[in-house]
Amino acid sequence: MIIDMHSHLFVKEWLPREFWEGIVKTAQSQAKRIMKADIPFDEMEKIALTPLWESSEKALLGEMEAAGIDKTVILPQDFEIGLSRTEVTIEEQNRLHAELMKKHPDRLIAFVGIDPRRKNSVEFLEKGIKEWGMRGLKLHPATGFFPNDRRFYPLYRKCVDLKIPVLFHSGPIIYPLRSQPAHPVYLDDVAADFPDLTLIAAHMSHTWWQDLLAIAAVKPNIFVDISGWELEVMARYEDFCRILKRFIDELGYDRILFGTDGPGFRQVCPPRDYVQLIRGLLQKSPEGIKFTAEEISAILGGNAQRILNL
Repeated sequence: MIIDMHSHLFVKEWLPREFWEGIVKTAQSQAKRIMKADIPFDEMEKIALTPLWESSEKALLGEMEAAGIDKTVILPQDFEIGLSRTEVTIEEQNRLHAELMKKHPDRLIAFVGIDPRRKNSVEFLEKGIKEWGMRGLKLHPATGFFPNDRRFYPLYRKCVDLKIPVLFHSGPIIYPLRSQPAHPVYLDDVAADFPDLTLIAAHMSHTWWQDLLAIAAVKPNIFVDISGWELEVMARYEDFCRILKRFIDELGYDRILFGTDGPGFRQVCPPRDYVQLIRGLLQKSPEGIKFTAEEISAILGGNAQRILNL
C-alpha cells in the first residue's frame, strides 16, 4: 500500500493573498537565479499559481491513480491568525475536507487543521475527530507560534486522549511565513512532555535535517515525512540518498513517512514521478548506499498504515 501522508487542496479562496504572493515572489527569485530570467510578477503569477488552483478533487484523485497511491492525507491550513482573513472560514474548510473524506472513504483521509492560538482549538479538534471522522491534527508553526508554548498543552493532551498523531510543518519556509518557529528544536519539549503523542515533523525539516535528526534520535515519538524533497531528489540525488540513509540508520525505517506536499511540486515532479524515484532507490542508489525492499515498502505506506490504524 502507498500512502501520501502530506498533501493539500489549494483553493484560491481558502488561503490569504499574502501566501500566494509569497509563492510568486519565490518563483521569480528562482527563475532569476536558475534561468537568468526576469519574469514580471503578473506573468509569473499565471505560471506559478494556475496549476496549483487546479487542485480539485478530480485532479487529486487522477494524480493518485497515475501514481499508484492508495490513500492520501489531506491537510487544511489555518493561516488566518498569522496572515489575514480568508474568504472561506477555517471551520468551513475543515468541514469540506471531512466531506471529501466521506465521499471517498477508501482514498482520502482528512486531518483537522487549526491554529492553536484560537480559543476554541481544543473543542474544534474534538468536533473534527468525533463528529466529522477526521484522523489527526495539522499545525503550522510558521504562521507565528512556537509549538512548545505551554498554552497549547491542552490541545496536545486532547490528541493523546483521542489517540491521534500531530503533524507539524518543520523547516525554513517562504515569505511571508516565518521560519524560526518551525525549527525542529521546538518539538523537543512537546515530545518530552507528551511521550505517548505521535509527532510528525514534516519535510524532514528541509535544510535543518541534521537538527531534526539529532532531536528525533533521542525522542522516539518523533516521526518524519519526506514531503517537499522532490527538487532535492531530482537535483542532488546522491545527497538525498545519503540523508535518507542517515535517518534510517539512526531512527529506524519505521519512523519515516512518504508524502508529496502536493500540489506544490506537480509541475516539476508529479506524484507519479516521486513515487518512482523512491521505489527506484532499490536499484539506483549510489555505490555504498543500500536500501532494502522492506525499508522502501514501510516508508511508502506501511508506517503510515500503522500510525493511522488502517
